[in-house]
Amino acid sequence: MFTGFVSFCLVSSALIQSTEAAHQIPLIEVEVGKNVTLQCPVTEKDGKFVHWFKQSPGYMIQTVATGSYTKQTLSEEFNNGRFSVSEGQTLYFLSMRNVQKEDEATYFCQYGSAYSQTFNTSVYLAVNGQKWDPVIIVLGTLLALCVIVIAVLILSRD
Repeated sequence: MFTGFVSFCLVSSALIQSTEAAHQIPLIEVEVGKNVTLQCPVTEKDGKFVHWFKQSPGYMIQTVATGSYTKQTLSEEFNNGRFSVSEGQTLYFLSMRNVQKEDEATYFCQYGSAYSQTFNTSVYLAVNGQKWDPVIIVLGTLLALCVIVIAVLILSRD
């Protein structure tokens, strides 16, 4: 009897949790080669630490930047001149220059104190435009040259 009651409580709890409204992640679209700035709104009373994270589809989360209220530092992988972080009075910013297809991901801003941090903002950055693979370009060029050579050989037979 007691086991049945515990099972009922667990199932009821699961049903209650599944009916909670899911938070949709906003979408920002940008063209390849353009610039974009993501914003993380904060209040002074929330704490003094901020972190930016990136999660590409199918990959683990990467730390883009970490810092305190007065200074943010880009992680080594993102410290390449295309990414920058800055802060305003009530906003933190993550800026990307010359956006590439591989920048497409969900970006998260985590903010809070040393003892309590929450994900303040998340946004999915969709990057529109063709990412040209150098191998495809070389193979396409070789194919075009082969067609030209074949055409010249056929025409020279006459």
